Amino acid sequence: MRGKRSIIQIILASALAICLKAQGLCVSAFEANMRTGPGGKFPISWVVGRYTPLIKLEKKGRWYRVEDQDGEKHWISASLVTTSYQCVSVKGTTANLRSGPGTNYSSVHYGFADKYTPFKRVNLKNDWYQVEDESGYKFWVHNSTVWRPVTVSRIGF
Repeated sequence: MRGKRSIIQIILASALAICLKAQGLCVSAFEANMRTGPGGKFPISWVVGRYTPLIKLEKKGRWYRVEDQDGEKHWISASLVTTSYQCVSVKGTTANLRSGPGTNYSSVHYGFADKYTPFKRVNLKNDWYQVEDESGYKFWVHNSTVWRPVTVSRIGF
């Protein structure tokens, strides 16, 4: 019995030791190069704009391995991202931009935002996010139309 308990304790300790915590990041630079590896000498895999949301997977020196809304993996310099605010991006073809938190509010003059358009999340009311674009304009979008990185724990065996 004592041997079985020790084996179970070892298995549980191993599982907890490989628990990874993913964290949401926001691009804080006006434009950021994402790369295929952790360093400026690696090829650019994608160029993103301010407020692009990302999920941090790991850190290597001053570089983060991140995942975008399509599940693709890249590396980005830690100096280009922040955790001091939350970001979202349009996940469907378009998202309606409204003057208030509901369908009874009028669409703003732009009317909609295209897929991947990033925003800073500034407020929440029911199922609606108030968001800000890189120019400082504020709108409301329904939470079902945007992707946001969520902080999760992943346990591997």
